[in-house]
Amino acid sequence: DGSGGDGDGDDDEYDGGVHPLAQLCSLRARVYEELDNRAAAATWAGRALEVDVWCTEAMEMLLDRHLLTVEEERDLITSLDFSGCDDGDGSPCWLRDLYISR
Repeated sequence: DGSGGDGDGDDDEYDGGVHPLAQLCSLRARVYEELDNRAAAATWAGRALEVDVWCTEAMEMLLDRHLLTVEEERDLITSLDFSGCDDGDGSPCWLRDLYISR
C-alpha cells in the first residue's frame, strides 16, 4: 500500500528524534493541562514517556507542574524503558539519572 506501516511493531524503532506518537501524546497532555484537567494531563504525559523516554517535554510537564506525587514519579521512572539510551559501554542511561535527579 506504500504507507510503510506493515503492522509488525516497528514503531519501537523510530530513529528520527522523538517519536511522533509521543509528541502527540505530549500535546494532548498540554491541552488537558490548559483545561485544568490535571489527571488527564498526567495520564497523557505518562503515555508519551512510555512511547519514547526522550520526550523530555512530557517529563518536564509532569515535574514542573507537580502533576504526580513523589511516589507516582518514582513508579513512572522505574517503569520506563531506558534500554535504548545507553552508550553501549554498560553504563546506566544518563537520561534516567537526569529524570531521577529532578
